Amino acid sequence: NRYADAYPWRLSPHATNLALRANGPSYPAVCTESMVGDDDIFDVIILEYHLRAEEGLLILARRLRERFPDALIIFFKIWHPFYIHHLAGGDDNNNNNKKKTAIRVGKKNRTEKRGQNFVSWAQGTLGPDVSLHGRDLKDALLSTKEEDWAYGDQTKGDQAVEVAAKAVGGYIYELQKNPSPLQAMIHHNHWFADDFHHMSKYGHQVVANDVGRFIKKHGRRSDRVGSWGGGDACLSWFTDGHVGLPYGDDKVRLAQFGDEKYALEFPSSGGGGSVEITNPFDHDRTLYLTYMATGPAPSKYPKTNIIVTKQSEDPSHAQVVVMLDPISSIPDGHGVHVAKLSKAGVVPPGTSIIHIHPLEKTERPFRLTGISLTSDIDADFEVFGDQK
Repeated sequence: NRYADAYPWRLSPHATNLALRANGPSYPAVCTESMVGDDDIFDVIILEYHLRAEEGLLILARRLRERFPDALIIFFKIWHPFYIHHLAGGDDNNNNNKKKTAIRVGKKNRTEKRGQNFVSWAQGTLGPDVSLHGRDLKDALLSTKEEDWAYGDQTKGDQAVEVAAKAVGGYIYELQKNPSPLQAMIHHNHWFADDFHHMSKYGHQVVANDVGRFIKKHGRRSDRVGSWGGGDACLSWFTDGHVGLPYGDDKVRLAQFGDEKYALEFPSSGGGGSVEITNPFDHDRTLYLTYMATGPAPSKYPKTNIIVTKQSEDPSHAQVVVMLDPISSIPDGHGVHVAKLSKAGVVPPGTSIIHIHPLEKTERPFRLTGISLTSDIDADFEVFGDQK
């Protein structure tokens, strides 16, 4: 039960969980005020974005620190089974998993070997329905050697977390990790759920116990409240399907996909579609779009052109066209299906039209899950990159 057994509620029954599934820190960084609101004051703030920390964690941390100058901010480094890679033989013996990933091993002489992540190895060895907690997987692990395994290179995430924590006077909590990747999966697999990714009920309790002791030692009351800077205005229908703005014609539809996820779908045929947005501020605001992406390449979603016009303008006369490339840059090469945020233009005060034109036909239509308006708080917004 993610609403009762997860570590936030084990820490406090009054916890507020603003995490968005399949999202990194970029959307919260742009939409901090819209997500947090203006009424609550927080004593403890936990940021769990190790995997995609370089996608805006520093900006998110700075905005939260500006608003809550006295809050205890804790940055998580939590490892997952897919951080672990099988090196011996790579994936040459598995015809169903042909992707290879470069893994850095060693301390002084950092060399590269080729391999596949633990999840791919387990599924390739025992089938797609393999259980993380089954005896057959444990036996398969015991048949391997210590030197067959290595932790994937998480240098980018580590550095981004450390930079953000230092910038706002935060603390880093790192989930205990066995030096041996093989022993970690043999003895700590019960920390994780059968999807090989989320933490199990037991794992959440481990984290709650560790962080609870940490808060007891370093926590303090937070009563002062600062500003949100220039503010933001955001809409996201990713988790509830409530779009809240006019969109296109019959070609554009609200679709449910996956496990209770929602998006506006824009067909590749027929020229795509449009959505209408209102900038409530007195000045121009930077527009960010959140959309679905997959990785590694090629993406299952189409590259898409974005044009912003006033209601009366002809989009064919637009001078600025932004192309979105729905490729995820998550490290370690494992397959991902996530929400991605990119800068898509500038919106003047009042009502504007966002024209969305997919450029190619792919397995899935372009899926838009959110729209954000904000001021350019800092040049570090460039970390959201990947847009062209």
